[in-house]
Parts: sequence; structure tokens; C-alpha cells
Amino acid sequence: MSRRKTYPGIVDVAREAQVSPSTVSRTFSRPGYVSKATAKRIFDAANRLGYRSKEIAPVTTLEVKHHLILLIVSDISNPAFAQLIRCIQHECMRENYGLLIADTEETKINERDSLHDFNNVDGVVLASSRLSDTMIRKFAQHHKVVMVNREVRGIPSVIPDYSSSFESMVDRLIALGHTSITYLTGPEASWAEGMRWRTLFDVCKRKNMPLKRLPGKYPTLQAGQEAFRKFMKQPSSTAIITYNDLQAMGFITSARQHHVEIPGRFSVIGIDDTPNCTLISPSLSSIHIDRREAGKTATAILFGMVNGRNQSNAGKQGLWEIPTSFIERDSIGIPLADC
Repeated sequence: MSRRKTYPGIVDVAREAQVSPSTVSRTFSRPGYVSKATAKRIFDAANRLGYRSKEIAPVTTLEVKHHLILLIVSDISNPAFAQLIRCIQHECMRENYGLLIADTEETKINERDSLHDFNNVDGVVLASSRLSDTMIRKFAQHHKVVMVNREVRGIPSVIPDYSSSFESMVDRLIALGHTSITYLTGPEASWAEGMRWRTLFDVCKRKNMPLKRLPGKYPTLQAGQEAFRKFMKQPSSTAIITYNDLQAMGFITSARQHHVEIPGRFSVIGIDDTPNCTLISPSLSSIHIDRREAGKTATAILFGMVNGRNQSNAGKQGLWEIPTSFIERDSIGIPLADC
């Protein structure tokens, strides 16, 4: 009586390669989900044992390029992202790459799902990510990732340097006669929110300028309008700096509706210097961030990673800083009376 010949299975390959059976299965079906070294060890073990799935993917499949880049932004309706998106698109076209854009609508779940759904890309730019550092690092173990407007240690990060522009802004307010500042906050999960607050706090401390916080939560026009109503219940400063331009515009819009003079009663300053700053009345003073430079830098880093090019201009510890500047317009002036 003949015995049916047995063949090695996934468990045998896993034991030989010293990995879990699930890692073996994932390597055969989607090799991009495991590291190159692990995949090679598994394929070598399978070949030694004579294991055959429907098709054993060669190690070289890890290097197959899709000529596609994924850009994830927190809110595509925010004008601050328009310049960044356009710049990255142009750089992708120069490299003959397509660009996928995912809008997370300020939610971690949408951002996480976007990374999962669009993982078959050659690289990812995360702009103003709301995910935890741990989750981003885990994703970056198997994908090429560059951060914009967010610093994650161990991952190339392109961030604005607010120090000189914030100092110029505070100096100007002091020169105009302002004696305190209120900062309207942004999303709690935003890395930029924390960085902007800390930088402003340090500058005001050095200048002996009192600084107060007003919760804003959302980076929207509506949040700025709501902040105005809260602020007017007990106004404590003559100068208001907001997390972004949209909040500042909402604040100014509500002030005009309630016949509160800007900049007579209060001076208002935004951050981002979007094109709409010159369309509102009074025109909005703001912190200019060169998002074209940020986009160009981020894509240069990412394509260097994708194509194996050395980054001769690599930033310190993987950090690239983009300078910012204070743009003065009509929304600031000499306060009529100290609050």
C-alpha cells in the first residue's frame, strides 16, 4: 500500500525561518508588508524545504515601483494646503509619478484607514498628521514616509521654524503699545498647535509680555467666530493671535458684525499667510510659511528614498526646517485703550 507523499507547509517554513506562520503567509501574498531581510530569509527557507505555494514571490518584488505617491492632508478645504498640494503634484510630474491625495477631515480614523487602503504606493507624505508617533513609526517600518508640519523622531521631517517670525511679531505689537496677547488654540492632536504655543510662550517670556490662552479646538472660520463671542465676555488683551488664518478671519468677521473695530479695539494676527489674507477687510497680518519650499523639500527627500539617492543636504537628525516670516497688514495697529 503506497503512502501519499507529504509536502512541507507554512508551519514548516515558519519553523525553518524562525518566524510566525502568519508572517510566512503575509510574505507570500503581500511581500511589501514585511522587511526585505525577513522576506529573503523566508524565501530561502521555503526553497531549502521545497515548499511551494501557488507562486513564491521573489525578493525583487519588494523593489517593484508603482510610480505613485500618496499625500495625506488633515483638511483639503483649508487654503493652507493648496500650495503644498500643487507643489508636490508638480514635483511628482517631474519625476513621472502619479499623486494620490487623501483628506482625513481632521480625524485619526480616516488617516489610519487611508494608510491601510492606499498602501500600494512607493512613498507617503504625511502633512499635519494626527496619528501617534508610535503608529507612524510602525507604518514607516515597511513604507517610505516623510513628515510635513510634524516632527517624528527617526523619520525625515520638514517643519516650519517659527522662532524669528514670532519674535518679529511680538516686537511689533510691543512697539504699537500692546501690553498683553491672547492666543486662540487649535486642535489638541495637532503637533503644530503645540509647537506654535511653545514658541510663542518662550518669545513672550523673554519679552516680558503676558500671554493667555483661549480654547479654539477647531481650525475653522466657525471656531474663530465662536472664539470672538467667548472672548468678548471678558476681553483681557488688545492683541489676538490665532492658530491659523481661518480662525482669525472668523474672529474678524464676528467683530465687524458686532461693530467692534479691528484694529482699533483689537489687533488680530493669523498663521499660514494664505491668499485670502488680502481679500478680507481689514487685510490680515499673518505668519508666512513657505509651503512651496516645504513641498519641494519633502518630495526631494522622498524621491531620494524611493530611488536610493543619497541626501547630501540632509537635515540635522533627519529634520529640515523651513524659515517663516511675519507679514504685517491692516489688521494690527495702535490699541485705542488697554484692556
